[in-house]
Amino acid sequence: MGLQNSSDFAPLRVGLGSGILAGAGVAVYDIVTLPQGQEFFISGMFNDGNNSSVIILLDTFYGAAGGAILGSAVMLIGNKPIVEGLQYGSSIGTWVGFGLGLFDSFFYAERNSDFVSSNLLNRSSLIEIDRDQYTFGMISPDIVAQKSLGSDRLKYDFAPVLNMLSFRAQF
Repeated sequence: MGLQNSSDFAPLRVGLGSGILAGAGVAVYDIVTLPQGQEFFISGMFNDGNNSSVIILLDTFYGAAGGAILGSAVMLIGNKPIVEGLQYGSSIGTWVGFGLGLFDSFFYAERNSDFVSSNLLNRSSLIEIDRDQYTFGMISPDIVAQKSLGSDRLKYDFAPVLNMLSFRAQF
């Protein structure tokens, strides 16, 4: 609407619907790429966020704001109506910011995990000493499965246990 100087709301409806569908797709992408049991954290060029949509949204907003400022400055220098500078500058800046946000979110940004939770969740024991070939652990939950064969069926019994000490060696 801004680039075509139109008051027709059809592009706004299409853009809003496309944005909702694309946002849902990005959310699915974030969920699929999230390491199990870890918090998602993404660090982009200009900002950080808990999901990819935040990076895209903020880069689009920064592009719109930067375009509005540059468009207004150009119109002030050219002694033209400032409203046109705001209209065209923010419209172009929005598209540039959106494109940069997509590149930033999916190609440039670093995807980090929450280091505190990943250190706790990547262990097999609450207290663990891990050396090259030896692992010593204290207090680790587990499930024990016990098979029993009756006269007419095979039965599995499961019981939760708490291992107090464990030692593992690799040769």
